[in-house]
Amino acid sequence: MKKIISIILTAIIMCTLASCGCSNSASGGQAGSLNQTPDKEISQVDTLVVYFSMPEKTNVNNVNKEEDKSKFVIDGKEVGGTQYVAHLIKDATGSDIFRIVPQTAYPTDHRSLTGQTKKEQTDKARPAIADKLTNMDQYSTVYVGFPVWWDDMPMIMYTFFDQYDLSGKTIIPFCVEDGSGPCGTVNTIKELEPGANVNENILSVSKNTASECKPQVMSWLEELGVAPKSE
Repeated sequence: MKKIISIILTAIIMCTLASCGCSNSASGGQAGSLNQTPDKEISQVDTLVVYFSMPEKTNVNNVNKEEDKSKFVIDGKEVGGTQYVAHLIKDATGSDIFRIVPQTAYPTDHRSLTGQTKKEQTDKARPAIADKLTNMDQYSTVYVGFPVWWDDMPMIMYTFFDQYDLSGKTIIPFCVEDGSGPCGTVNTIKELEPGANVNENILSVSKNTASECKPQVMSWLEELGVAPKSE
């Protein structure tokens, strides 16, 4: 009788252990699925559009002539020209997108903005960036966009290139300018990222006609051999 009871107890214990093992396995499977859920900053694409655009406001009233050149209205919102171009590229290529946001906001008044940015250039300042990309390694191609200020990139772009080593990647620059052209920005990027392949065919958009630049952007992408993503 004792032998029968012992056999029964042993069987119960083995079933219990087996049950626990199945439970842990199922739990582990669920955890694996959760771990594979993409973070908001992570996707499967290997191209990225990085841009800095200023100003970006929602009030469409009371802008002077100089301020009006650097932005235009879409869906009732004032949008910086570089922002618009960046999103055209992002939509056409299916790329991820990252906006460079200064830790301390720039003034939106044109005179104050130009005064501050000129001082930054003179001082060779490195304005801090608010957010950081944690998955830069996944991108093989990075479109980099900026306005041309004082015949150069904004100094916050120097901060960006200081923070990220883009060696081995292809950098494709684009800019929005006010008649100056891209100046020497391509060569500057080459100096800042010597290990990267910097495309010299920079897209240069006039901020006076930025709202009508979509055909220019599409033509430029075709020149690069990039097939626009079907909508």
